[in-house]
Amino acid sequence: MNLIIRRSVETDASDLARVHVAGWRAGYAGLMPGELLDNKSVDAGETMFKKRMAGSDESGERILIAEVDGTTVGFCGYGPGRDEGTSACTGEIMGLYVLRDHWGRGIGSALTEKSLEDLAAAGFDNVFLWVLETNLRTIRFYERGGWQLNDKTRTVTLRGHDLPHAQMVMRL
Repeated sequence: MNLIIRRSVETDASDLARVHVAGWRAGYAGLMPGELLDNKSVDAGETMFKKRMAGSDESGERILIAEVDGTTVGFCGYGPGRDEGTSACTGEIMGLYVLRDHWGRGIGSALTEKSLEDLAAAGFDNVFLWVLETNLRTIRFYERGGWQLNDKTRTVTLRGHDLPHAQMVMRL
């Protein structure tokens, strides 16, 4: 496996959207209502990623891409913490998705590690992320990487469905 981790560019928006939709459908199957998974659109995702990348200079958000043999198979978005009241020295992992056929190959770990290195180099000393409370596979993945659940929770409502999330943290 020839794995390359690199910064995304605007022309990656379509690949990011494809991985995002496939990642949602595989990662959240059985954890979210099917209508939420079915309503994810690559076209809408491509538009969203183009906007995010166009505004990344102002927001500080970055997206790393994982390519295997020249094909995008995963990505990780990260940057300054977006939650209200977050300290300026606290970063956030905003999303990590890897195509199901590439799970268990170290790609998610490589993306996370490089994101954490970048956050630390930018002066962040803490980092957090939000995870669906019922996504035990993902919680275990992050715990193996040194993340810890804390006592913060929130509910995200999508199309009338309440999705409880838990916060995980790490000191850099």
